[in-house]
Amino acid sequence: MIPLTLAFAALQAATRAVLVAGHYGIAHGIMSMVRIPAANLLNTIATMRASRQYWIARARGEQIPWLKTAHQFPNRFALEPHRPALREILVQSAYCTEEAIEKAIAAKPPGFPFGPWLVRFGAITEEELAKNI
Repeated sequence: MIPLTLAFAALQAATRAVLVAGHYGIAHGIMSMVRIPAANLLNTIATMRASRQYWIARARGEQIPWLKTAHQFPNRFALEPHRPALREILVQSAYCTEEAIEKAIAAKPPGFPFGPWLVRFGAITEEELAKNI
């Protein structure tokens, strides 16, 4: 049974290495095999630590402390001041001139989205719009 388990583990490691190497390169493929035992060791240590904390807390009649990482993700409003307008991006990237954008804005019908209007107006291509959105 152990040889079969080892054979499947080797097959899994080789498959992972080939797939990672095909996507990220040979160095990353080789490192993916090295990371398997390292990840297993890390998970084993974490499990042993959690089990120890559980049994100690249970013996003492205490609550187990919650050791979860606190993540703080910025909301949309926090990101707004840092996000340049499409107009600025297009001019800075030299996809469009300020004058062409002014002409497109003046001719834009109400309610028509700005990006697709620039494409229809001929100021930029669909590919350029997609790159800058």
